[in-house]
Amino acid sequence: MPPSYPTRYTLAEHEGIQYAVVAARIPDTKTENKIRAHNGVVFDGFKAADAAAEEINDRYAAAGGNVYPDPANGALVTGFTKKVRLDGQRMYVPLRVPAGAV
Repeated sequence: MPPSYPTRYTLAEHEGIQYAVVAARIPDTKTENKIRAHNGVVFDGFKAADAAAEEINDRYAAAGGNVYPDPANGALVTGFTKKVRLDGQRMYVPLRVPAGAV
């Protein structure tokens, strides 16, 4: 039996709340490599990924939805990409690497 892939997480769009970010499980090594190739972030555990998603969502909400992808504005994101999908949801690409990412 081949070794199993360790459970890791990344950030993806929320399926029900526009512009919200959630932690999403990475199913396999091939997907993890694709995430990294497209500037996504990887977390070893759900708690770290969920905390990063909450921080991004909180900052977006506090800015009234007007956070542009510019470090001078304090933005943490560049947006969603269709190049990687997790359970049908687009991967989220942060502008800066959130705490806890590996």
